[in-house]
Amino acid sequence: MPLLMVCLEGLGKLAQKFPSIANTSIHCLRDFLCTPSPILFKLHRLELDKNGKEHIMKVTLQGKELQGLTEMGVPVKSTPFEKLRDAAIENLCVALEAALSVEPHCVAALVGSVSNRLFTAETSDR
Repeated sequence: MPLLMVCLEGLGKLAQKFPSIANTSIHCLRDFLCTPSPILFKLHRLELDKNGKEHIMKVTLQGKELQGLTEMGVPVKSTPFEKLRDAAIENLCVALEAALSVEPHCVAALVGSVSNRLFTAETSDR
């Protein structure tokens, strides 16, 4: 887990330092988010089974989302997998910001690529 966090952070920092290779960082982070590792997927499923599948409710107050709450109103702790996902998204934003100086359409390209992958995943039998 710590190694993965450092690697994700490294991709963001590399993109900041060398904007010309930011597209590579963006592709790696996109793949990390869209194509989960089978091991991480299995561990996440085991954690869900271990902790029970409580329903999470999202609470939004004046446009700001509050911490997740279970149906009982108890705050939900973030799991290591959520921390990994958040770190990947944060560093993807860093890489996108760095890439904007080199490629002004990188955000639109990423959104199109992710949309295509999500549509393909939804229509497949997997």
